[in-house]
Amino acid sequence: LKDEEKSELKEYQIAIDGIAVITNSANKVKDLTLDQVKDIYTGKITNWKEVGGNEATINPYIRDANSGSQEKMETMVMQGLTMIDWPEMITHGMAGPFFSLRMDENGIAFTPYFYYSIMARDETWAKSIGINGVEPNKENISNNTYPYISEIYAAVRSDVDKTSQAYKLFEFLTTTAGQKIVKESGYVPMPTGAEGSKSSQVR
Repeated sequence: LKDEEKSELKEYQIAIDGIAVITNSANKVKDLTLDQVKDIYTGKITNWKEVGGNEATINPYIRDANSGSQEKMETMVMQGLTMIDWPEMITHGMAGPFFSLRMDENGIAFTPYFYYSIMARDETWAKSIGINGVEPNKENISNNTYPYISEIYAAVRSDVDKTSQAYKLFEFLTTTAGQKIVKESGYVPMPTGAEGSKSSQVR
């Protein structure tokens, strides 16, 4: 951006989310280690038998390079390791991983916990995998025991009119009533008693 187009942003942390690793519910593997997930997505582990499952080739689904889910997977989970680059395994859209796994008992995929919590209400054929023995659920994400956690922020321009609806909504999201709506949306709200984490930065 040009200097004159840059604006300082005011940010509040309003929720917590995570990356859920998911499979078809017919897959008998219930838990993977941090290293096993990395090894699957670098191509080092290629058979479910290597991680306690059936004798079957693992089909690791990914997202396209511009996907926020792919970016989170690369930074939070892979931590700099090079992921597989198989165009035929790319799923498109937030529902893509679920559509792929519905037809593939040997597949594995990843998705924001927020979206999994919505899809899992109706899609009984999909399940999440525990990581290092910890299930991706609201309690474990809230208490920071699940390893793949990300922060969700709301942001407004610092020069926005404080009487505007945009600013009022921004402030509202950190209140008790606002956090109730965050919870109802499927995101994990901030821990009880915690205020939104407030910061400003230049964009």
